[in-house]
Formats: sequence, structure tokens, C-alpha cells
Amino acid sequence: MAGDYVLRKAQTRHDASATASIHLGEEGDSAGKVVQWDDLTGHGRTLTPSGCGADKTIVYGEMTTIGGRPVYNMGTTGSCIDLAMASAMTSTRSVVMVTEIDLNANAFWLGAPSTFHFHRGSNATFAYDHSQNLLLKADGWQNGAKVANMKTDKPNGLGGLSVYVFNLKSAGTWQCLSSDRGGNERSGGKRLAELATFSGELDVETREEVERYLMKKWAPTPEYLQAQLDAAWVHVS
Repeated sequence: MAGDYVLRKAQTRHDASATASIHLGEEGDSAGKVVQWDDLTGHGRTLTPSGCGADKTIVYGEMTTIGGRPVYNMGTTGSCIDLAMASAMTSTRSVVMVTEIDLNANAFWLGAPSTFHFHRGSNATFAYDHSQNLLLKADGWQNGAKVANMKTDKPNGLGGLSVYVFNLKSAGTWQCLSSDRGGNERSGGKRLAELATFSGELDVETREEVERYLMKKWAPTPEYLQAQLDAAWVHVS
């Protein structure tokens, strides 16, 4: 399938349905929680827990399901939760996510240390430097439909999950996938099914191939999928 071929050429790719790529802890605070998420591209860009709160305490996410489908759960309350690569990924131009975003979530989805470059919050008035916000300024699509000034508090599709594509206005650097889940009215809760980043901007044809593939893959039923497609660009084989 063409969309899957495109994803295999990504900079980074993490897929919760590839269960062998998810490693759970066996003892202590990490028992039964995610301690490693392997990169499917073969480039070794593994994500592992690291402390992102003020005290750098490591808080572990866990695997759960949406409609029987595996997703990585970052939770909705408590301390900051973070997965990070050993070194930063530079020159990212497109980001693809299959995710559920809670309403009013303000969190760093993708970010480099001490930056807000990939911040995507639902409250544009919150006291962050949104002038640096590459995702806020990106061209965005949800389930194939273009959304101007897209925020992640839009209604979810695909039975609780949506396919989001961001084409950034300029290249960005990121190292961590994190959620600031506590304090200051930030719920930050989210569940992630799939994440891929690309060094080049996805053109229209390539983006739609990826969207078609992921929407078919993660839709709970064919009927639900068709309703989403009818609301977007309709033309799907």
C-alpha cells in the first residue's frame, strides 16, 4: 500500500500496533509501564522515559486501548510525562500523528529542550511564547480535511482517534514526546497510536496517500471510516 511505503521512508516512526516495538518494565515504578518504544525505520531513534518536570522525576506511561486498538496512554493528571530520544532530530518538515487529544490540553507534543517549537495547545491565550510555535503556524489537516489555525481540541474522528498531518512553515528540531499533565489548568491528557516525522514536506498526493492508509488502518468499522471520508475529500479507493 502506497501510504505504508511512504511511512517506511520517514525520519522516525513509532506505531503502537507494532506491539513488539513496545517494551514494558518488570519491577518497581516501571512495572507494566512503557520503558522503551522502538523506532520502526531501523535508524535506532528509540524513545525512552526521561524526567521533564521541574524535579526531573520520571513518570511512566502505559499501554491501553481505544476500541480494542493499542495506544500509548500519557494520562490526564499528575506530573509531566516524557519520552525522549538520545539525540535531537533536526530538519523535520512534516509531522503525522494518529492521536486522541483531550479538550483543553496544553502540552508539548514534540519539543527540543527549553523550546516550544512543537507545542500544540488548545488554549492560544496561555502564557507560552506561541511566536515560536511551529505546529501552531503549520498547515494542518484532520482526517483529510484542511483546518485553518488548527488546534487539537477539534472533535475526534475514527472512534476517538484522528489522523493529523502538519506541514511546517520551516524546519524544526525535536527530541522528546511529552505531556505536561498537571497544574495551571493544563489537563494534557492524550493517547497516541502512531507518530511519524519527515525531513521533507508532504505534497498533496503523498499526504493523501498517508491519510487514506492511516484512516483505514485505525478506523473502528468500514462504515465509520466512510462517514469520515465523506466529510473530507471523499475520493478513496
